[in-house]
Amino acid sequence: MVSGVSEENHFEDESLKQFKEISENDDHQRNVGTLNFIGGKFKGTHFPLKSMFPEFRFLDEPEDTLVVKNQPATLKCSAVGPRPPKIRWKRNGEFLQFPDFNDRRRLQSDGSLYFSTIYHKRSSQPDEGLYQCVASVDGLGTIVSRMASLQVS
Repeated sequence: MVSGVSEENHFEDESLKQFKEISENDDHQRNVGTLNFIGGKFKGTHFPLKSMFPEFRFLDEPEDTLVVKNQPATLKCSAVGPRPPKIRWKRNGEFLQFPDFNDRRRLQSDGSLYFSTIYHKRSSQPDEGLYQCVASVDGLGTIVSRMASLQVS
């Protein structure tokens, strides 16, 4: 077991000391706790660190994608949190609005971005660009995926 004392508090009564401790068990589960040294004896409580910091992370992030014009495409994104995260997408730094003006782009239930048809002309490339997935959970915060390029061949 790996452990370390991160903070030590001393009180006027020298028989009482308090230590905050983070430890890791053999299964690499981290625990946090308080050890109280009272009258020559340690008394403490420990609980999993995960209970203090709930899991909030991406399961899938978008990847650079090369697509053929007039074909469908999907940029993957899914996240997990203590409550279902709200997924939004950015293209070239600007949030996309759903439903799309012509319904070609759709936000799927898992958070992925689906294009029914990739549109591309010399004068207009509304689908090409740099995309990011943004997941948020109220009261917990926001995470932003890696940036992925969508290019049309």
